[in-house]
This record gives sequence, C-alpha cells and structure tokens, in this order.
Amino acid sequence: MAGRRSLLLNLNDHRPQYCLTASVHSHQFDLQLFTRPRCDWLAILDARLRIIAAISFAFTSVALHTITAVSLAFCIALMAAWGYGLQLRYLAWRLFTLDSVLFALVITLPFTTAGKTLWEGAGFHASFDGLHRAGLIVFKANAIMTALLSFLGTLAPFIFGQALARLGVPSRLVQLLLFTTGQIYLLEREYQRLRQAMLVRGFQLRTNRHTWHSLGWLLAMLLIRGVQRAQRLLAAMRCRGFHGQFYLLNITHWQLHDSWWLVLWLGLMAVLMVLDRLLL
Repeated sequence: MAGRRSLLLNLNDHRPQYCLTASVHSHQFDLQLFTRPRCDWLAILDARLRIIAAISFAFTSVALHTITAVSLAFCIALMAAWGYGLQLRYLAWRLFTLDSVLFALVITLPFTTAGKTLWEGAGFHASFDGLHRAGLIVFKANAIMTALLSFLGTLAPFIFGQALARLGVPSRLVQLLLFTTGQIYLLEREYQRLRQAMLVRGFQLRTNRHTWHSLGWLLAMLLIRGVQRAQRLLAAMRCRGFHGQFYLLNITHWQLHDSWWLVLWLGLMAVLMVLDRLLL
C-alpha cells in the first residue's frame, strides 16, 4: 500500500526535475529516479526554457573559434551537469563513447590540414593548425553533449514532448517521438526476455551455423512481436476515440523567473561570442 501511495505521489509531481521510467513486473511498478537537481532553482525552470538553452548553447559552441572560449563553454556545460545532478560515471561513459568516435578524426586531421609544421617524418607531415582544429572539434562535441544531457537528458519524455509541442514543433513529430520512446523501452524488455529464455535453454554465442540461425530467429521474433504490439496499441487507441491528436496538459506554465533566466542565459552566450572574437 505504501508503494502505491509513493507511486501516486511521484506521478502527480509534474515538476521537470525528475526523469522517471516505469517498468511493470507482476503488476508492480518499479520507478527509477535517474537524477535529482542539486539546486532547487533549476527544478522550477520551465521545460521550454531548457530546450531553448540547449539549442542556443549548441549553436553558440559551434560558432566559437578559440580554445579558450570553447573551454569556458565546456565549463558552463559541466556546471549545468553538476546542477542537474548527473552522475559522474554516466556522464563519463557517454563522453567516452563520443570521443571514441572522434578518435579517428583527431588522428587524421593533423595530417590532412595544411599549416605550420608540428611533426614531420617517414613521409608524413602533421600541422599545428590541424591539431588545433581537431582539439576544437573534440571540445565542442563534448561541451554540446554535456549540455544536451544536462538540459534535455534529465527531462521526462512526456514533459519533453509537451514542451516541444508548445514551442511549435509539428504535432505528428511530437507523437512520433512519444511513441518511439515508449516502444523502444518495450522492445528492449522483449529482447531481454527472449535472450534470457535462450540462455536458460543453454544457448551460447559461437561462430557456427546454429548461432546465426538462432540470432536470426531472435530478430524475427522481435520484429513480429513488435508489429503485433503496434496493432494492439492502434486498436486500443481507436477504442478510446483517438483521432490523430494528443491533448496537451497544463503541467508547467511560463513564469516571470523563466523570462529572467532566458535573458541571463542569452546574455551569457553573447559574452562567449564577444570573448571569442576578442581572442582571435
């Protein structure tokens, strides 16, 4: 009974500082709290403000040309991550994944960009300008990823979708986003269930025909059950009178402090741009 009361309290608390996922096991809900903001004033900001802040930060970071300005932008993103309570291990793993993709760029760009010689030997020529450009790209990518995880990654999916709709994003795209986030979670649960059933029956990954045959059946079952689940979902929505439109709930309202924070944030982005031009 206490679990049910806590569930109702959590679901009725529509403040955007929590990111909740619900999983159903034997008709019981298991809510996982991913993040809790360390600063109370961050918890009351409107979700639309956080989307605008993330987009403006991304465009500002891309427009910077100096290492100093990009480093300051990265520090701002880290401060936002600390304020929104992102776990250090989670953030480090995401940035490590991103940097792994950019590793090839960092290695090859100094050798493919003309400029002041940094190293020369064995017929290869590395330039300082190429290394500088590679460093800028890496810093920008990490800063933008950190900001997106801080501002948007800590939003509940339904709050994020409603905020996009109130910002003028087409309703069909918003509905597609909400359906996709829900179905990806269900598809992952179905995959784990089938994978566990295969392991119970003694399945082991090997490089033989039986392994590839079993994996093919696994993918086929995921596809078939996904289509069946989509058909049941469509039938259930039609039974409830769905006619292609989601009604938005008045969960959050734009308040005066949101306007002040928007002005301060855009001013901070303007200061970064001016500092970058002065350092060129």
